[in-house]
Amino acid sequence: MAIISIQQSSIGLRSCYFRLSAQTLITRTISSKGAIEIDANKHIYAHPDYTNELFDYKTCGITTLYEVIKHSAQVYGTRAFLSYRNSSDQTFQSYTYNLHDLRFITKHAKLQLIFTDNMHRLKNLIECHEETSPLNTIVSLQKPTDTLLRMAQIKGLRIITYDELVRIGQAYPTEPEPPKPSDTAVIMYTSGSTGDPKGGEVGFWQGTTEKLMDDFRDFKPTLLTMVPRLLNKLYDKVMIETEKKGLIAQIIMKWAIKSKVNQMERDDFSQNTLWDRLVFNKIRYAFGNRVQVVISSSAPLSAEIANFSRSVFSCQFAEGYGQTECIAGCWQVPGDIRSGETGIPTPVNHIKLIDVPEKDYYAKNHVGEICIRSQAVFRGYLNDEMKTKETIDNEGWLHTGDIGQWTNNGTMKIIDRKNSVIKLSNGKYAALEKIENIYIRSRFISQIYVHGDSMQNYIVAIVVLDEDSIKKWSNETRHSYPVSISFEAKSKFWQAVFHDMIQVGRTQHLMPHEQIKTMAIINEPFTMENDLLTPTFKIRRKAVEKKYQKLLQDLYKHINA
Repeated sequence: MAIISIQQSSIGLRSCYFRLSAQTLITRTISSKGAIEIDANKHIYAHPDYTNELFDYKTCGITTLYEVIKHSAQVYGTRAFLSYRNSSDQTFQSYTYNLHDLRFITKHAKLQLIFTDNMHRLKNLIECHEETSPLNTIVSLQKPTDTLLRMAQIKGLRIITYDELVRIGQAYPTEPEPPKPSDTAVIMYTSGSTGDPKGGEVGFWQGTTEKLMDDFRDFKPTLLTMVPRLLNKLYDKVMIETEKKGLIAQIIMKWAIKSKVNQMERDDFSQNTLWDRLVFNKIRYAFGNRVQVVISSSAPLSAEIANFSRSVFSCQFAEGYGQTECIAGCWQVPGDIRSGETGIPTPVNHIKLIDVPEKDYYAKNHVGEICIRSQAVFRGYLNDEMKTKETIDNEGWLHTGDIGQWTNNGTMKIIDRKNSVIKLSNGKYAALEKIENIYIRSRFISQIYVHGDSMQNYIVAIVVLDEDSIKKWSNETRHSYPVSISFEAKSKFWQAVFHDMIQVGRTQHLMPHEQIKTMAIINEPFTMENDLLTPTFKIRRKAVEKKYQKLLQDLYKHINA
């Protein structure tokens, strides 16, 4: 469990820097430069324009979250805040955690007062309230029903409306006490892919990826922040449709992407070429045809899909790297369209690599665990001093757990994940998340969980299939829609999926011990509703392992039989 405490000055720095970054990406005023090594002994790197000192966020005039909110209310007070919807014919809703997460967060953060915006969430809060919880007051933005008021009274909770809270404030006025930059601003519970939720991320969309196109069409965004999962889905859908049209269509798509990438390398982002009219306009219009900047982050993006995405949007497309614990560590600047890389250090932080000897990664070879030092780095994990010390060392470096490599261009490339590495019984190492990111490229796979056991020589997988690909396979092979997909029976369809995954692994240069030995196909997808998927589309590894423990054991028994 990791709950992030972010100080006021960090919020101000993040707000100021993102304004600077968005402005820069749109105007394209910075040339592509590589990171500069400012300390050859400790292998510390900085942004080429900030080698002497980092960017001073105070020059933006906003230094605390209080000032950010105050400024936003003045400038954007009439605009909507944070919301989501599942489709264009439904009303907007706000994000909320499930009851287990809500109960944990309330206790751990010692919350005494919570605001709710509808009756459903108010009911959830009352129902999950326990005697040991510090919560004593709930402020409801809607008038609670008599039934909910009685439930709250039984649980010992005080319910007041927002209007009542305002009247109390008017009756007992006090002078505002603006926070200092060093004060804690936010306790953020990040989505926990390895266990309980790591806190409260607010302001992201929740639902199925298929519903997103309604919002893109209606809102016509100018800036898109995308996770690779969504770009992967877009790429797969377009390529499946292209394959259906035949060889000529596939050749046109290949040349269209190649030509557009060459065009953008010359700093030409025009959207009126022959290739736009033949291929890309239709896709671009589905996103509202107003996108000026696309940012991809949260996971590595393959060079193939990055080139496709750049061609589709024909605008500034930046790959970035960062974590909840810090501001973006690296960012592609305008002029840098090298796909599969995440750019140079941002102006607000330093980056260094440290040795990971168990995986033969050494900083002297420009590869190792990424460490970030900046005023934007979080303060620490709430009520967890031990984990904080494990993550932030005495010199203030945040140890990210990600393995990075400096390229010859002076840009960062994410190549591995330290914490997802498992040592098999034969002494060899397997990076499970890296392997998942490779197998997800199989045309049959919608979701995948790769599992390793230190007592076994092999890794195995649980996969959720892509329904369109199943139908396509059935039509191509003239086999009926597969019903029996048991790994024990090893039907023709099971073999087709397995062999396709192995072939994808070979193409991406997986070592023999990194290839799965067998896999099981399940029908139930990993979702937020069944607590197997985080709000950022990452698999909750411990939850999946727990739910499918017997299935995983059966897979190994089948191998060893």
